[in-house]
Amino acid sequence: MKASDRLWSLGSGLLAVGIAAGTWFGVISPDLQAAATARDDLAMVEQQNAIHQARITVLEESAAKLPQYEVELASLAEGIPAEAGYAEFMRQLEALAEETEVTLQSVTNSDAIAYVPPVQEAPAEPAEPADGSSDQAADPAAAPSEPSAPTPHTNPLINDQNFAALPFTISASGGTTELGEFMQQLQMGTRLASVTSTTLTAAVDDQPGTAEIVGYLYVFRSSLAGP
Repeated sequence: MKASDRLWSLGSGLLAVGIAAGTWFGVISPDLQAAATARDDLAMVEQQNAIHQARITVLEESAAKLPQYEVELASLAEGIPAEAGYAEFMRQLEALAEETEVTLQSVTNSDAIAYVPPVQEAPAEPAEPADGSSDQAADPAAAPSEPSAPTPHTNPLINDQNFAALPFTISASGGTTELGEFMQQLQMGTRLASVTSTTLTAAVDDQPGTAEIVGYLYVFRSSLAGP
């Protein structure tokens, strides 16, 4: 092969390589990169669609239970209404007194006050011995443990901005057993009533017993004109 032919062959080979490289970097490589980006975008869209579908499923299940939720809400609204409802509460008390054979002497109520959530008190620290000695070596079974108070249940959604307490005082008379039944049923009635203190005088001979019951009703504050 002549020198000129070899040069021509070499030039042709370099030209072919250049064309191939230009095709790769100019056409094929961008297309591959675009395809990879499209695959990533498709995977992200599919993931988002799966999340949206899961939310839609939850909403559909909740919508199917809406009638059940409405019944539960109506039941809860009877216990904690959106208004004071003293008249309805009085009718419940009169029916309860008749059922338990108790006589209502008086029922008083006060203005609504802001609801204060219960607070769990911190346990008291054990007292140190006066002589500075440690009782760690003592038998732990020797000293009886104090029963701990139950932890009060609170909910951050219930606060003084949307909830109020209505103080009441009930005076009643009747037999000792009947008064006890009346107080128990009062806390289990349709209207949510929390009894905070009671003063009970037992019946003696012909004299009926008496009971003074102090407690709270609860109401949503949205419709109250008071605090």
